[in-house]
Amino acid sequence: EVNVAATLVRAAREGASRKTLSYLYGACRASAGRMAPRQLANAARALRLADDDETAEREAALVAVCACVAMTPPAEWTNAREVAMAAWACGDACAKGRADEQAAYALRTLSNAAPRGFA
Repeated sequence: EVNVAATLVRAAREGASRKTLSYLYGACRASAGRMAPRQLANAARALRLADDDETAEREAALVAVCACVAMTPPAEWTNAREVAMAAWACGDACAKGRADEQAAYALRTLSNAAPRGFA
């Protein structure tokens, strides 16, 4: 899970091929349920940064990551930077009408996880 999130971040940043991104989206979707908050935040950020055509694979990965963010208890989100990264990506997903329901639940979880004065 750590490697999937980190590789997805790197691939999104470096403009990997569509085939590579498609494979990583599938791996991210499949492993999202086993990711810790840090990996979920990195995966959400990478899915937000990936600059490719909107694909069904990317959408499915985003739905899975947002759903797992929403199901992670607020107490497990201990790093403000990770909360911010995940909130940025989930908020952007809501604004663009992608993964709306899961992203909205994720934002609710993250708002409860944010340190006082952060939100």
